[in-house]
Amino acid sequence: MTTTPRPERNADPSLAESTVPQAITPAAPCAGASGAGPLSASGEVVCVHRWGAAHAPATVIYLERGDWRSWRPVTSRLHSRLGGGIAQITVHRHDPGTGCNRAREHALPTASSPTDLDTAATYATGAIVCVATGTRCTLAQRWAAARCRENPAAVAGLVLLNPAATAPPAGAPQDPPSATDLGELREIPTWVVCDSLVDGGYGARFAEALWADHIDIPGGGHAVEGSHPDRVMHTVLTALEVAYLTDRRGDRP
Repeated sequence: MTTTPRPERNADPSLAESTVPQAITPAAPCAGASGAGPLSASGEVVCVHRWGAAHAPATVIYLERGDWRSWRPVTSRLHSRLGGGIAQITVHRHDPGTGCNRAREHALPTASSPTDLDTAATYATGAIVCVATGTRCTLAQRWAAARCRENPAAVAGLVLLNPAATAPPAGAPQDPPSATDLGELREIPTWVVCDSLVDGGYGARFAEALWADHIDIPGGGHAVEGSHPDRVMHTVLTALEVAYLTDRRGDRP
């Protein structure tokens, strides 16, 4: 087994200067009002943006609540902290003609699908940590469980922010993970970050069912990635560290 090297701070100083991602949507970059880029089956443009080194030892994939800028408080901090040594990828959808900086506010999870995360994963290198928020957590879990069923090392960690913070839109999947999925998910290191005053203690129960770490942020509100980006960034760093140590010990198949 080849051990993934630990990412070093300022691994590539040239990358540390940029906190604006490269649009790498398949077929063509998604630019301006033209809405260039691949279309989903329902007609939205699927946007993928990437920061960091081309051959990074690990990749963090963020499932959007809006466009890529909604994660900027976290991604910019992590990019600066690790000097661009870790790749970061965001994925979202928007309507044709609106440009990649305008995502559909209520598109997820009904509009997005695991194929969007599969698309993002094709640009990932090294261990993958997936970060999701609100109703997107269900999609991230199902995607991770399916990938790890085929390859237990496919997803190295999950960071789930306020998984019960927002009621799913009409028609969105609301069922808890199946028994099969739960077995897979318990094998994936997971962190549940939430404000217990907002979710009424659901996050703690959710984490217990997953055998996950629970991080309570009083006053975090519904969007802890915006209100407490440093706490979220440090949680992602912890997930990356666990992925590194797991790989180093050879615990992954």
